[in-house]
Amino acid sequence: YAAEKADPVAQWELARVDAGGGGVMGDGVKAFDRAACRLPEFRIEAWGPWIFVNLDPAAPPLAEVLGEILAETAHWPLDRLRAVKTLDYDLACDWKVYVDNYLEGYHIPVAHPELFRQMDYGAYRVETRAWHSRQHAPVKGSGTLYHRDLAEGSAPEALYYWVFPNLMVNVYPDHVQLNLIQPLGPGRCRTHFAWFVEEGKALDLSENLA
Repeated sequence: YAAEKADPVAQWELARVDAGGGGVMGDGVKAFDRAACRLPEFRIEAWGPWIFVNLDPAAPPLAEVLGEILAETAHWPLDRLRAVKTLDYDLACDWKVYVDNYLEGYHIPVAHPELFRQMDYGAYRVETRAWHSRQHAPVKGSGTLYHRDLAEGSAPEALYYWVFPNLMVNVYPDHVQLNLIQPLGPGRCRTHFAWFVEEGKALDLSENLA
């Protein structure tokens, strides 16, 4: 029957219906276990516009992994975010080296001088938690990246999270940036960058990409 169905959507629907006991595949075949002949099932959970797929049925739920992140970003309209730009970079380093570079703040004065001027570097802190860490520092001055689209009366802030093992979530007043680090082999990795902004709003990325 699958050979007769050129439409892959139709094939998927056929497999789904048949797995639930409402199809015709296997009828009349001896010792055919309909329950065992089905697509594998995986856990799927959502946070804002992002969908997480978990292949391990024994893993903790997404809310437990995200932990304090959920409360600390609750003021952000994550459900109304839309992607505005994506970029990929292939790097000649191990993925764990890239993650380590993200977590330590020693490179900020050299690699990010503009960012360095906008923060109280002496108060830079890294908080480690069960499944993630949070990097933060007080913001100095005005008119910075951390003041864009800032609500009246709100203090400028940026929240930098690393979620084990390879996801970074950077929350700014006017957008959210995700970095997903993909291992490609020993000494090679690919970084996937994605920028998200609230629906109906624009985002100038010239400062971010400079």
